[in-house]
Amino acid sequence: MVSDRIVGSLWQKDYKGTVEITLMKKAIESLRRRIKLWMDVTRAPGNLLLISGGGGFALTLMDLEKFFPNAILTYNEALF
Repeated sequence: MVSDRIVGSLWQKDYKGTVEITLMKKAIESLRRRIKLWMDVTRAPGNLLLISGGGGFALTLMDLEKFFPNAILTYNEALF
């Protein structure tokens, strides 16, 4: 399973933190709400890794880049 490989790769690189993976089976609006909630309660040095091939995240990603300089963002160039 892809999520198992992602977690395994992080652990091989000595990452010891919590890993949460959200699949795109959820609605984009639901993901936006969860990201906004995360932004409201997480302060630096909080990190987020978002991998998305879908559209509709451009404004959310811009907010993350603006307000969370420590955030790790991965996204498809077509989003912008």
